[in-house]
Amino acid sequence: MHYNVLRGGIVNISIVTLFEKLKREYNAIINYSIVNPVEITDIEFITKDFNPEKEEILYIGKASQLNGFKENLKGSFILVEDEYLEDKLNQGNYIMVNKEEEIFELWNYIKNIVVKQIYISNPATSLLNSLAQGKGLKYLLQIGAESLNNPIILIDGEFSVLASSTNKEIKDSLWKENIEMGYCSYEFIAAVKKLKSVKESPLTIEPYKVICDESSINKFVSKILIGGKVVAYLLLLQEDGEVLEEHLNIFKVLNSAITEELKSNATYKNIKGVKYENLLLDLLEGKIAEEAVALERMKSAECNFSEEMYVLLLDISTYALNVKDKNLKASIEEAFIGAKSIYYKDDIIILLNKNSKHQSLEQLLENFLPFLKRKNLPMAVSSRASKLIEVKDRYFEAKNTMYYAKKLHKEGLLFKYKDFRFYDLLSHVEGDLVRYCNESLLKLRQFDKDNSTEYSKTLKIYLENNQNINLTANKLFIHRNTLSYRITKIKELLEMDFMNGEQVFNILYTFKILEYLEEV
Repeated sequence: MHYNVLRGGIVNISIVTLFEKLKREYNAIINYSIVNPVEITDIEFITKDFNPEKEEILYIGKASQLNGFKENLKGSFILVEDEYLEDKLNQGNYIMVNKEEEIFELWNYIKNIVVKQIYISNPATSLLNSLAQGKGLKYLLQIGAESLNNPIILIDGEFSVLASSTNKEIKDSLWKENIEMGYCSYEFIAAVKKLKSVKESPLTIEPYKVICDESSINKFVSKILIGGKVVAYLLLLQEDGEVLEEHLNIFKVLNSAITEELKSNATYKNIKGVKYENLLLDLLEGKIAEEAVALERMKSAECNFSEEMYVLLLDISTYALNVKDKNLKASIEEAFIGAKSIYYKDDIIILLNKNSKHQSLEQLLENFLPFLKRKNLPMAVSSRASKLIEVKDRYFEAKNTMYYAKKLHKEGLLFKYKDFRFYDLLSHVEGDLVRYCNESLLKLRQFDKDNSTEYSKTLKIYLENNQNINLTANKLFIHRNTLSYRITKIKELLEMDFMNGEQVFNILYTFKILEYLEEV
């Protein structure tokens, strides 16, 4: 009996793959040996007419059935060891199993392994053939969906929908909506980023399962990696039937085919999103070096940026949201007319074009603050950019501002780079920062430590409140007379008064250095 005749095709499985899998999973194996790592193209039972002529055929039977043959048989064998025969197989590949094993049970086990291999290899061949023919992403997804009997979706790293299969119905309402819009809402992205399975997902193409409360349909996700970076995500929606190991193997083959397609620069540029998103991405990543080129790209993207721009960064990690709510993007567009936003590296980045003479930047931000409070959304604001090629630097200003605001436990939701510029400066200073500190203040801190006093804290709040006794006393929750006594004592210890602006500056920047060293 020939296995490939029954199936109507070629088996084509490596003897090494088959033997190693059996060794791991089949407990009745006594011994095995691989002399020649051939590809198996057929499987036969050992019968009375048995004649081992081809090494690429796998023979299954009992060891006693080989008694009449000469020594040094060549070929590949899986044998029930009803008698000792290994000296005849020195030049062949073989597995010996316990004599209590039934041949047909062994056959069924091997058949299942081979069927899975055929199931995997055939779709893979079609996928790679279609890739070679240059039929594109849509065609690849159609083949993948047909092979997996479930819909496939491809999104880029910024959660824009690049392509989706149409030959399998998508019942998931959230993904139907995402496909219709052509992108995932910021609310949707924020919810997905909080899922444990997403947070713990590997930086490999290995598929991982995603379950969320908003949908009863399971998703399997495989990351598209180019140059070690995630550039896209491949999604399999479990709309129909079980998703088995062999399905996930096909899914990985599909990933490889799509990765090759995306490596084509022309293709990748065309599918990466709308024109303004391409422009923003290239500006954020510093891919445009000349302002003239950036301005030409701006016109092509039908954007209009003036010489007063700001990069705003929204941290959506704590966003109080409803996944189906679409008002974040709408609120951004309403509050900042002409601004363009994009999801980038776990944040929402807004390029704000300040072209209104009737509203200052402060007024614009102040008007947006109630929304930030309602949604618990921290936002960082860069300094001004007068050229498009400055956007990358302004992005890092906003990113660093958010970082320092968190590390320094700053209160509020709106943080401006101008208030954190000094900390950014400190991050670029090499060597021990303590050597730049005011020595008198360091001595005062040591006095506090030795005497369990809080003179340093009192002085900091006093200077931050412009030496206002009432404001400082209220913030410290002490009587103003107590505060006056402390200030007098501090002046004595420091041997200075606070009418000298230079001395006050030295004290204040020392507090900032110490805060930076302790918290950042």
